[in-house]
Amino acid sequence: MLVKCESTLPENVVKALGQELNADILLLDNREPRFFARTVNLKVIGTIGIIKLAWQRDLVKEPLKDLHNLD
Repeated sequence: MLVKCESTLPENVVKALGQELNADILLLDNREPRFFARTVNLKVIGTIGIIKLAWQRDLVKEPLKDLHNLD
């Protein structure tokens, strides 16, 4: 299960969400929540990481071009 957390959540909420939901990985882009999540042994990935995985799995061919076409 992937859980997206807002960057404004306090550290204790990030930890509680990840543990309560038994998340496999948390989607976090901001540095401070990412750092905290790792200190309590929660796995994290950011938006760029999701795009990279999609490209590696051949789900998107040209990620930069696709991002520019999102307008």
